[in-house]
Amino acid sequence: MPNNNDGIKTKVGVMGDKEYKAALAQINSWVSEHTDGLINELLSEGEITSDTVAALINTLTLELEWQDQFIAMRELKEFNGTEGKQNVPFIRSNNSFANGSFDEGEIAVIPYMGDEYRMAVILPAEGVSAADAACALMGRWNECTDKQGTVIMPKVELDSHLDVMAFIKELGIEEAVNGNYTKLLSGDVEAPVSAIVQGAKLIVNEYGTIAAAATAVISYKGLPIEEFVMECNRPYAMAIYNTETGTVLFVSIVNNVD
Repeated sequence: MPNNNDGIKTKVGVMGDKEYKAALAQINSWVSEHTDGLINELLSEGEITSDTVAALINTLTLELEWQDQFIAMRELKEFNGTEGKQNVPFIRSNNSFANGSFDEGEIAVIPYMGDEYRMAVILPAEGVSAADAACALMGRWNECTDKQGTVIMPKVELDSHLDVMAFIKELGIEEAVNGNYTKLLSGDVEAPVSAIVQGAKLIVNEYGTIAAAATAVISYKGLPIEEFVMECNRPYAMAIYNTETGTVLFVSIVNNVD
């Protein structure tokens, strides 16, 4: 089941070398504890420095079993990733799924046990990137209809570490996240958002899905019955969402499996 945790570490004034290294170790230890050891080093020394005045940390963990277990395929199959072809283990399920075909790609919706959460697997159309397909089709799983079909996709175990602020700057929307955490600190210290870092781990196998994400917001001084076959043997996307609220909890783009 999902587990959300929020923690905050604040420090005002100039930290010495030992102090900020201790703060870094404390943050990474907290993240590891609250992601069941899936993310052990969210922040590095370059991201927490003696000029750091605040770091707001959030974690999310998911451990979900498929409503109907997949079958692990015995033979390796070819996955055509952005870095070339790979022979990797795949999983397969023949069942009734919500399925839809759109200009940007195809969606298959796979329920987890209890049906409170589902995974939308998004296979882009030829010539469309997995990221573009995910953006275009996000939420359109509600337009899918039940069909009998087969979903084949790789077993994956992915780690990522993203500088979210770099993407935000590329898009030119810094003002959208330029909050100020002054009220969280003691003393007359400004704390504008200077960096946003996210780490994530995703495991998808025949039994279900384990996912963890941790985000750090850091402030520095001054900153009808049909059949289909959906084989994800090239870059694709996955989104885990809550069936009641529609809230998307986790999105992953799989460009390469290894």
